[in-house]
Amino acid sequence: MDKIIQASRVDKAGKYVEALALIEKDGNYFNLLDQEVPIDDTVVFDPLPMPIYTPIWDFKGKVWKEGLSAEEIDQIKNRPDPPDPMKVIEKQIKALQKALNYVLVDQEEANEE
Repeated sequence: MDKIIQASRVDKAGKYVEALALIEKDGNYFNLLDQEVPIDDTVVFDPLPMPIYTPIWDFKGKVWKEGLSAEEIDQIKNRPDPPDPMKVIEKQIKALQKALNYVLVDQEEANEE
């Protein structure tokens, strides 16, 4: 089996576009659907450093750089976690039970009169 090579495609400004999984055959590169992938300066074979939030390829320095400021990264790191979906559903079920009980009790009281 051929060795899969990981690469990244960037735009002309160096912004990350997509991940590539390539196989080299006779000096040419192919994707996993066996379609030839042209290799130019927008295909980067250097792995992305981790962690990186907005990767930018520096064509001159041949290195990945962070596209976000330190302040933007802090905002991402310090934002609250999203609510637990199970707890949200639990709250919704309790609210529905309460509403249903209210309707049923009102109907029973109306029938007694």
